[in-house]
Amino acid sequence: MLRPPFYLPELNSLPAKTNGFITFGCFNNASKINDEILEKWAVILTLIPDSHLFLKSFNFKYPSLKENVYSKMEAWGIARERLRIEGSSPTKSYYAPITMWISRWTPGPILVV
Repeated sequence: MLRPPFYLPELNSLPAKTNGFITFGCFNNASKINDEILEKWAVILTLIPDSHLFLKSFNFKYPSLKENVYSKMEAWGIARERLRIEGSSPTKSYYAPITMWISRWTPGPILVV
């Protein structure tokens, strides 16, 4: 049976139940995020009303990079309030709000249960 890594916070209820919306997450290096990827996320967020996207990368310590992502997503109809963009942090507790992971290196989304 697959077990979560020891450093993750204790499992609780599904984040979507607690939050009232699904949160997709991608913690890849932001240099891998291009317009094509952002547009695909915008489509996903459009198809799943009230869903959110959490992007986290050390690169997002630069406000101009965050603003670039916000602007592009807004151009595709995604409000800033549906996005959470952060730089790196020392703790792994930032995984807690994620309902589903999106990675360009996996064959599909990974559902966190």
